Amino acid sequence: MNCKNIYIISGDRGSGKTTLTEKFISILQHNGIKVGGIITRSAPTERYVMKDSYDAVDILTGEQHPLLTAAAGAERIKSFGRFILHEDTFSWAASRIEEAIDTCGAIIIDELGPLEIKREGYYHIAKKVVSRYKGLILFVVRSGLVDQITKISECDPQKIVQLNAGTDEADILQRFAYEVFENE
Repeated sequence: MNCKNIYIISGDRGSGKTTLTEKFISILQHNGIKVGGIITRSAPTERYVMKDSYDAVDILTGEQHPLLTAAAGAERIKSFGRFILHEDTFSWAASRIEEAIDTCGAIIIDELGPLEIKREGYYHIAKKVVSRYKGLILFVVRSGLVDQITKISECDPQKIVQLNAGTDEADILQRFAYEVFENE
């Protein structure tokens, strides 16, 4: 298992986890590291004030598919809270992550949470990444779920970056990148 190279970015909803992750991806790429995996981006509509749609985006290609929506529209769907869960997107994303295992220097999965705790969503591919992959692994996890996600990976992460309201993102990003490159 690759316990030495697992990192976690954690924070509450809307704390900037994905934004920080995207900036970290840029740093990795700038340093010549090929990054694969999935980023989850919100796609709010004009109708709702709250975020009501999320897309899974392949980091390597930019291809994206609906992951969670407030309305139906996928071939294989089931509900998850106030959302419709697009299971076909999870299958697609897992295939993209699987390909990254053999071709990339870093793999990112944004985000692991309640579905994975129930052994759904990205659970199986996250377990495969931890057991087979030798490069840098970054999981994005909502606050309060870090311990449960750590149990899934059966590893203590090298570092957990906790984002809070008012956090100096630039400072955290700089320190986090420094620590990651020091460990490599």
